[in-house]
Amino acid sequence: MSESSAPPTASSLQIMRALLAKDWRLFRAPMIALIVIGLWRYLIWLTPMFGMGLRDHLSNSLLDWQIGACDPTALFAAVFGGIAIAGERSNGAADFLAVLPITRGQIIFSKWMVSAVMVGACMFLHFLLAYSFQSSSNIGQLGPGFWARSAAVWIGFTTSFFGIAWLLSTFTRSGPISTCVSIGLTIAIFFQEEISDVPPDVWARCCRLALPPLSIGLASLIVGTLYYLRRVAP
Repeated sequence: MSESSAPPTASSLQIMRALLAKDWRLFRAPMIALIVIGLWRYLIWLTPMFGMGLRDHLSNSLLDWQIGACDPTALFAAVFGGIAIAGERSNGAADFLAVLPITRGQIIFSKWMVSAVMVGACMFLHFLLAYSFQSSSNIGQLGPGFWARSAAVWIGFTTSFFGIAWLLSTFTRSGPISTCVSIGLTIAIFFQEEISDVPPDVWARCCRLALPPLSIGLASLIVGTLYYLRRVAP
Protein backbone atom coordinates (compact mmCIF):
# COMPACT_ATOMS: atom_id res chain seq x y z
CA MET A 1 0.00 0.00 0.00
CA SER A 2 1.38 3.37 -0.99
CA GLU A 3 1.99 6.06 1.58
CA SER A 4 -0.66 8.32 0.05
CA SER A 5 -3.36 5.66 0.31
CA ALA A 6 -2.77 4.87 4.00
CA PRO A 7 -5.80 5.46 6.21
CA PRO A 8 -5.74 8.69 8.23
CA THR A 9 -6.54 6.92 11.50
CA ALA A 10 -3.22 7.76 13.15
CA SER A 11 -3.46 11.46 12.34
CA SER A 12 -7.05 11.58 13.61
CA LEU A 13 -5.99 10.01 16.88
CA GLN A 14 -3.14 12.47 17.19
CA ILE A 15 -5.54 15.35 16.61
CA MET A 16 -7.92 14.09 19.28
CA ARG A 17 -5.07 13.58 21.76
CA ALA A 18 -3.89 17.13 21.13
CA LEU A 19 -7.42 18.50 21.56
CA LEU A 20 -7.96 16.54 24.77
CA ALA A 21 -4.65 17.81 26.16
CA LYS A 22 -5.59 21.38 25.21
CA ASP A 23 -8.99 21.13 26.88
CA TRP A 24 -7.42 19.60 29.97
CA ARG A 25 -5.26 22.71 30.23
CA LEU A 26 -8.29 24.92 29.60
CA PHE A 27 -10.31 23.25 32.37
CA ARG A 28 -7.39 22.69 34.73
CA ALA A 29 -8.13 25.67 36.99
CA PRO A 30 -11.83 24.81 37.63
CA MET A 31 -10.90 21.16 38.05
CA ILE A 32 -8.37 22.00 40.77
CA ALA A 33 -10.94 24.29 42.42
CA LEU A 34 -13.55 21.50 42.29
CA ILE A 35 -11.20 19.05 44.01
CA VAL A 36 -10.15 21.59 46.64
CA ILE A 37 -13.75 22.55 47.46
CA GLY A 38 -14.76 18.90 47.74
CA LEU A 39 -11.89 18.20 50.15
CA TRP A 40 -12.61 21.41 52.04
CA ARG A 41 -16.18 20.35 52.75
CA TYR A 42 -14.95 17.10 54.26
CA LEU A 43 -12.19 18.73 56.31
CA ILE A 44 -14.35 21.56 57.63
CA TRP A 45 -16.97 19.13 58.89
CA LEU A 46 -14.54 16.55 60.19
CA THR A 47 -12.40 18.94 62.26
CA PRO A 48 -14.95 19.80 64.99
CA MET A 49 -16.06 16.17 65.26
CA PHE A 50 -12.69 15.04 66.56
CA GLY A 51 -12.54 17.99 68.93
CA MET A 52 -16.00 17.20 70.35
CA GLY A 53 -15.36 13.48 70.71
CA LEU A 54 -18.07 12.39 68.27
CA ARG A 55 -16.16 9.65 66.53
CA ASP A 56 -19.00 7.20 67.13
CA HIS A 57 -21.17 9.21 64.76
CA LEU A 58 -18.47 9.66 62.15
CA SER A 59 -19.84 7.26 59.56
CA ASN A 60 -23.37 8.69 59.59
CA SER A 61 -22.09 12.26 59.31
CA LEU A 62 -19.69 11.34 56.52
CA LEU A 63 -22.62 10.03 54.51
CA ASP A 64 -24.44 13.35 54.77
CA TRP A 65 -21.32 15.31 53.88
CA GLN A 66 -20.44 13.13 50.91
CA ILE A 67 -23.93 13.55 49.48
CA GLY A 68 -23.66 17.29 50.10
CA ALA A 69 -20.31 17.40 48.30
CA CYS A 70 -22.13 16.51 45.07
CA ASP A 71 -23.79 19.96 45.10
CA PRO A 72 -20.65 21.99 44.23
CA THR A 73 -19.75 19.30 41.71
CA ALA A 74 -23.00 20.01 39.88
CA LEU A 75 -22.44 23.76 40.15
CA PHE A 76 -18.99 23.44 38.60
CA ALA A 77 -20.58 21.88 35.53
CA ALA A 78 -21.74 25.43 34.74
CA VAL A 79 -18.12 26.60 34.93
CA PHE A 80 -16.99 23.93 32.47
CA GLY A 81 -19.82 24.75 30.08
CA GLY A 82 -19.34 28.51 30.44
CA ILE A 83 -15.66 28.60 29.54
CA ALA A 84 -15.76 25.78 26.99
CA ILE A 85 -16.14 28.06 23.98
CA ALA A 86 -16.35 31.58 25.38
CA GLY A 87 -13.01 31.17 27.13
CA GLU A 88 -11.24 30.31 23.90
CA ARG A 89 -12.98 33.09 22.00
CA SER A 90 -11.84 35.65 24.58
CA ASN A 91 -8.19 34.55 24.63
CA GLY A 92 -7.89 34.08 20.87
CA ALA A 93 -7.46 30.30 20.92
CA ALA A 94 -10.66 29.88 18.88
CA ASP A 95 -9.13 31.88 16.00
CA PHE A 96 -6.08 29.62 16.06
CA LEU A 97 -8.23 26.47 16.05
CA ALA A 98 -10.16 27.80 13.05
CA VAL A 99 -7.07 27.60 10.81
CA LEU A 100 -6.10 24.08 11.87
CA PRO A 101 -7.20 20.96 9.94
CA ILE A 102 -9.74 19.92 12.54
CA THR A 103 -13.51 19.86 12.50
CA ARG A 104 -15.81 21.54 14.96
CA GLY A 105 -17.28 18.16 15.71
CA GLN A 106 -13.87 17.06 17.01
CA ILE A 107 -13.60 20.24 19.09
CA ILE A 108 -17.04 19.63 20.63
CA PHE A 109 -16.34 15.97 21.33
CA SER A 110 -13.09 16.84 23.10
CA LYS A 111 -14.74 19.44 25.32
CA TRP A 112 -17.63 17.14 26.19
CA MET A 113 -15.28 14.26 26.94
CA VAL A 114 -12.98 16.22 29.25
CA SER A 115 -15.91 17.89 31.05
CA ALA A 116 -17.79 14.62 31.52
CA VAL A 117 -14.71 12.82 32.85
CA MET A 118 -13.83 15.58 35.29
CA VAL A 119 -17.31 16.20 36.69
CA GLY A 120 -18.35 12.54 36.50
CA ALA A 121 -15.22 11.32 38.30
CA CYS A 122 -15.80 13.70 41.23
CA MET A 123 -19.47 12.77 41.43
CA PHE A 124 -18.66 9.06 41.32
CA LEU A 125 -16.11 9.43 44.11
CA HIS A 126 -18.58 11.26 46.39
CA PHE A 127 -21.33 8.73 45.74
CA LEU A 128 -18.93 5.83 46.23
CA LEU A 129 -17.74 7.14 49.57
CA ALA A 130 -21.31 7.82 50.66
CA TYR A 131 -22.44 4.35 49.60
CA SER A 132 -19.58 2.76 51.52
CA PHE A 133 -20.93 4.27 54.77
CA GLN A 134 -24.61 3.52 54.18
CA SER A 135 -24.81 0.43 56.42
CA SER A 136 -24.26 2.48 59.59
CA SER A 137 -26.57 5.38 58.74
CA ASN A 138 -30.27 6.11 58.68
CA ILE A 139 -30.10 7.37 55.11
CA GLY A 140 -28.44 4.18 53.94
CA GLN A 141 -31.37 2.15 55.27
CA LEU A 142 -33.68 3.71 52.67
CA GLY A 143 -32.43 1.17 50.14
CA PRO A 144 -31.14 1.25 46.55
CA GLY A 145 -33.97 3.52 45.44
CA PHE A 146 -32.46 6.37 47.43
CA TRP A 147 -29.26 6.22 45.40
CA ALA A 148 -31.14 6.00 42.10
CA ARG A 149 -33.28 9.02 42.98
CA SER A 150 -30.27 11.00 44.16
CA ALA A 151 -28.34 10.21 40.98
CA ALA A 152 -31.35 11.12 38.80
CA VAL A 153 -31.78 14.52 40.44
CA TRP A 154 -28.05 15.17 40.31
CA ILE A 155 -27.86 14.29 36.61
CA GLY A 156 -30.86 16.49 35.83
CA PHE A 157 -29.47 19.59 37.48
CA THR A 158 -25.91 18.97 36.29
CA THR A 159 -27.18 18.75 32.72
CA SER A 160 -29.03 22.03 33.19
CA PHE A 161 -25.97 23.77 34.64
CA PHE A 162 -23.74 22.59 31.81
CA GLY A 163 -26.25 22.86 28.95
CA ILE A 164 -27.39 26.44 29.63
CA ALA A 165 -23.80 27.58 30.17
CA TRP A 166 -22.75 25.81 26.96
CA LEU A 167 -25.50 27.53 24.98
CA LEU A 168 -24.57 30.97 26.31
CA SER A 169 -20.89 30.23 25.75
CA THR A 170 -21.51 29.87 22.01
CA PHE A 171 -23.02 33.38 21.87
CA THR A 172 -20.75 35.34 24.20
CA ARG A 173 -17.07 35.88 24.89
CA SER A 174 -17.49 35.88 28.65
CA GLY A 175 -17.21 32.58 30.49
CA PRO A 176 -18.15 34.12 33.88
CA ILE A 177 -21.37 35.60 32.48
CA SER A 178 -22.35 32.29 30.89
CA THR A 179 -21.60 30.48 34.13
CA CYS A 180 -23.47 32.88 36.42
CA VAL A 181 -26.57 33.06 34.22
CA SER A 182 -26.67 29.27 34.01
CA ILE A 183 -26.42 28.90 37.78
CA GLY A 184 -29.10 31.55 38.35
CA LEU A 185 -31.55 30.01 35.87
CA THR A 186 -31.05 26.47 37.14
CA ILE A 187 -31.51 27.49 40.77
CA ALA A 188 -34.66 29.37 39.74
CA ILE A 189 -35.95 26.15 38.15
CA PHE A 190 -35.23 24.30 41.38
CA PHE A 191 -37.11 26.79 43.57
CA GLN A 192 -40.00 26.86 41.12
CA GLU A 193 -40.35 23.10 41.46
CA GLU A 194 -39.92 23.26 45.24
CA ILE A 195 -42.75 25.75 45.78
CA SER A 196 -45.14 23.92 43.48
CA ASP A 197 -47.38 21.08 44.63
CA VAL A 198 -45.19 18.19 45.79
CA PRO A 199 -46.41 14.70 44.78
CA PRO A 200 -46.67 12.32 47.75
CA ASP A 201 -44.82 9.53 45.96
CA VAL A 202 -41.03 9.85 46.24
CA TRP A 203 -40.41 8.69 42.66
CA ALA A 204 -42.99 11.16 41.33
CA ARG A 205 -41.29 13.92 43.30
CA CYS A 206 -37.91 12.81 41.94
CA CYS A 207 -39.22 13.03 38.37
CA ARG A 208 -40.79 16.39 39.17
CA LEU A 209 -37.40 17.70 40.27
CA ALA A 210 -35.16 16.00 37.70
CA LEU A 211 -37.08 16.12 34.41
CA PRO A 212 -37.49 19.93 33.93
CA PRO A 213 -33.78 20.78 34.38
CA LEU A 214 -32.78 17.70 32.39
CA SER A 215 -35.04 18.70 29.48
CA ILE A 216 -33.91 22.33 29.53
CA GLY A 217 -30.26 21.31 29.78
CA LEU A 218 -30.45 18.87 26.87
CA ALA A 219 -32.36 21.36 24.70
CA SER A 220 -29.80 24.08 25.47
CA LEU A 221 -26.95 21.70 24.71
CA ILE A 222 -28.44 20.73 21.35
CA VAL A 223 -29.24 24.30 20.30
CA GLY A 224 -25.81 25.55 21.35
CA THR A 225 -24.08 22.71 19.49
CA LEU A 226 -26.06 23.26 16.29
CA TYR A 227 -25.35 26.97 16.41
CA TYR A 228 -21.63 26.39 16.98
CA LEU A 229 -21.45 23.89 14.10
CA ARG A 230 -23.25 26.19 11.65
CA ARG A 231 -21.80 29.60 12.39
CA VAL A 232 -18.96 31.02 10.33
CA ALA A 233 -17.10 32.93 13.03
CA PRO A 234 -14.77 30.98 15.35
